[in-house]
Amino acid sequence: MPGDVLLAETILNRGGTTQVPQKVMEALGLKPKPGERSKLLWTPAGDVVIVTKGTPQSDWRKTMLRKNGTAAIPRHIQQGLRLSLASHGEEKLLWIRGGDQIVIRKGRRTADS
Repeated sequence: MPGDVLLAETILNRGGTTQVPQKVMEALGLKPKPGERSKLLWTPAGDVVIVTKGTPQSDWRKTMLRKNGTAAIPRHIQQGLRLSLASHGEEKLLWIRGGDQIVIRKGRRTADS
């Protein structure tokens, strides 16, 4: 889409987690504070997923942002994006800012070296 900006590319780890890019955390207003845990809300929208900042009351589609900057990608989101944890290669995730939304798309798989 016109006006979309690629913020970062990350790789899906075997445990179904990925690093949340610093630019995404800034765009969503996620600031790690002592004693507080931030949540990400994952909303499927066709072949992409919209990521927003969750609230303490967010539903089951949320995941906690860990202190090391990683977050688990819910299984239904992995299936919706057709992500595979197989060892054939690494699955890339593209974090894109489209207007006031953060969108995730599946990137091209990279072969193991």
